[in-house]
Amino acid sequence: MQLTVADIVGLSGVPTTASGCQRWLKNSGIWLSKTKNRFTFALSDLPPEVRRAVIERNITAAGLPLGTHDEAAHQDHAQATPKIRDVAERKAAIARDLMTLGAGVT
Repeated sequence: MQLTVADIVGLSGVPTTASGCQRWLKNSGIWLSKTKNRFTFALSDLPPEVRRAVIERNITAAGLPLGTHDEAAHQDHAQATPKIRDVAERKAAIARDLMTLGAGVT
């Protein structure tokens, strides 16, 4: 999942300005690509606590319950490679979208 700087500005542990956030990403070793006039990066490249904040915000915005926290699963996910995390997070996003649409979807 690709994000922009604006998607994470002000989250817990992230600077509250776009320029500060951009510097924080670069200092954290997160590769930024420029698309038109926006910097984008992969959700899977973020530190675990920021990834979790983004995902929880998306779940809440979809009107879904957060569910129970499984620390062992989160630890396994955090230790996976960025590519594996990206695949898992894309699949979870699809599942959230389907849950948001409801039982009317076959």
